[in-house]
Amino acid sequence: MLKIIFYIFLMCLSMSTKASEQSFYLSLNKASVVKPITTGECAPLPSNETLRAQTHLRTLQEWQRYCVYIPVELDDNAPLGTRLDLIFLGSAKVYWDGEWLANKGVPGHNSAQEQVGPVSLSALLSPVQTSAGLHWLALDLSTQHHESDFHTLFYGIALTNHQFALKTNHIVPLMLIGAMILLATCFAFLFFRYQRSLSYLAFSCLCLMSAFIIALELIKFYWSYPWNLHLWRLRIILACVILAGVCLVSFYASFFQSKHLKYWLAGTLALNLLTVLTVKSFDMSNYVVFITSLVNSALISWLALKKQVQAKAHLLMLLSGIAAMFLIPMSFIDTWFAALFSVIALVNLYALIGHFNLQRQAALKKSQLEAELLRRNLQPHFLMNSLTLICEWIETSPKQAIELVEQLSEEFRILNKMSEQTWVSLEDEIALCQMHFAIMQKRQQKALSLTIDVPATRYYLPPAIIHTVIENAFSHNRIKAGDSFEITASAHNNRLKLCVKTPYRQRKHQGQGTGSAYIHSRLQQCFDDDYEFESVQQDTIWLSTFLIPLQKLIPA
Repeated sequence: MLKIIFYIFLMCLSMSTKASEQSFYLSLNKASVVKPITTGECAPLPSNETLRAQTHLRTLQEWQRYCVYIPVELDDNAPLGTRLDLIFLGSAKVYWDGEWLANKGVPGHNSAQEQVGPVSLSALLSPVQTSAGLHWLALDLSTQHHESDFHTLFYGIALTNHQFALKTNHIVPLMLIGAMILLATCFAFLFFRYQRSLSYLAFSCLCLMSAFIIALELIKFYWSYPWNLHLWRLRIILACVILAGVCLVSFYASFFQSKHLKYWLAGTLALNLLTVLTVKSFDMSNYVVFITSLVNSALISWLALKKQVQAKAHLLMLLSGIAAMFLIPMSFIDTWFAALFSVIALVNLYALIGHFNLQRQAALKKSQLEAELLRRNLQPHFLMNSLTLICEWIETSPKQAIELVEQLSEEFRILNKMSEQTWVSLEDEIALCQMHFAIMQKRQQKALSLTIDVPATRYYLPPAIIHTVIENAFSHNRIKAGDSFEITASAHNNRLKLCVKTPYRQRKHQGQGTGSAYIHSRLQQCFDDDYEFESVQQDTIWLSTFLIPLQKLIPA
């Protein structure tokens, strides 16, 4: 399923969203006359006196009423289906060449008179209205229903081709929304049902917030909501960007196993809060919040370069995003914001798929090692010899038979528990070795000795590696009365050295069987290649030496 979503992302990013070459667009933002009024209504056509006051639509302010006149010069007849698009935070009556065209709410001199209309309006123009020559667009406009000072009230007025507007391609962002929701659901499921990895949860939240951001950007194309709700839409977008930034930092800190996750999150949240309190523009707030998250994520990736091979690819991607934001900041906010989110999600998805596959392989290897540990200790000859001895003792020495049964039961219980673990304490490992030694001493019916010299500190190591050495000594050796076994451990320079001495009376090499393979597999699973294991003969002694990293806590 993850690969299917990955291909959906690639398809989305490769599809073109360009419109037909027959599209028509004429901006009407520049040559405008804006005149404030306190009483009455606006005339459908401007007077000569009015035309002397040249201002710009961006001078619109809250709690005002204006007469707006815009000359429209068409050199040729506009294409059939041309329409007038208006996007601003205010109510207005719209006139074209002195005739009423449409209402965008009802303008008024106060909030009681004003009726809020949609944030955007599209009005289809007839061929006569779009013939070559000079035309006049007039707006009787008011902005009474604003709850606070707003950075921008005017967004644009233009003539566009109606057919182009109908064919505008929103399929790609809609597919991205669907893909991100699928990803969010998939990784939330993995988090709750497979592994409680913070990187899974952070990536799920990142995808969900990305989907919300793209959806909130697209909503204006499908719902012309009342313009007094626009402020709330921008607030929700800013909240989603803040959450997405926190999720991004959280993902990288957990994915690269940073030890300072809490500090990264606290720093990111503090900077975001400072941005919200000091920056008035929503666009600029989104810009600063997101670039803060990118910079923090890039720093985490940079710090992980020495330990994580894939950190380099993530760092290059994040630096590219930061560069794009500095080179084309406004274009980035309007056009590439969601695109960069999608690329980040795509790269992180690819990394998580690889990470997920490695975890599956590790889980499979762990299962194989668990089965190997149990199989080696449930060998037919071991069980047969033990059961035969028990049968004999039931007749001759019931007490010893019961003790042997209890010891066998306890050893199998410990082994079964250990088989499900990746790490065990040195104390538990020694207890297992003592149990196995006691069982084998009863079976051999010989006087044997086991000397143990290990520190009292609680260290952790892979399960049953010392036990395997002891077991091999009994399974592949000729044991005689008086033989001694020795287990020692010492810590130095953040390394734990384990030495196991066992008797040796055979020609066959003791360390090349399945036991040795099991030991190497367990050490590789826990330490990669950062370990040493040597098993050599020294006269009548077989010496097995382990040198492994010191672990005082079970690694996460």
